Amino acid sequence: MRDVSIVDAHVHLWNPRLFPIPWLAEVPAINRPFGLAEYYEQTATLPLAGMVYVEVDVAPQFALLEVEYIIGLAAHNPRIQGIVATAPVQYGAQTRVYLDALRKLGPLIKGVRRNLQGEVDLGYCL
Repeated sequence: MRDVSIVDAHVHLWNPRLFPIPWLAEVPAINRPFGLAEYYEQTATLPLAGMVYVEVDVAPQFALLEVEYIIGLAAHNPRIQGIVATAPVQYGAQTRVYLDALRKLGPLIKGVRRNLQGEVDLGYCL
């Protein structure tokens, strides 16, 4: 059998006590902190080499703070090897200011996404 190590490419951690996460109000079963301790507990038997954190749709005013928080966690947890942050791409060229702010936060930022789960405009992606 070959040695295998895993990079978990889509990890969500959250703490609604730190940042508002509006959608959690609709899902009481998970409306509580899920951090690294819980993640490591659930993955203890896996050969986990790394992970990529993916934004959790915090209230927009807290999006950069969410990234800063995860960068702080990564400073003490080298398994966090990348971050996919939220980006307000709906603002077109104006999004560059936001992307520049993300870039200044450091090399852990590997990508961005615009979360669509709560989008009310069905034609948004068109």
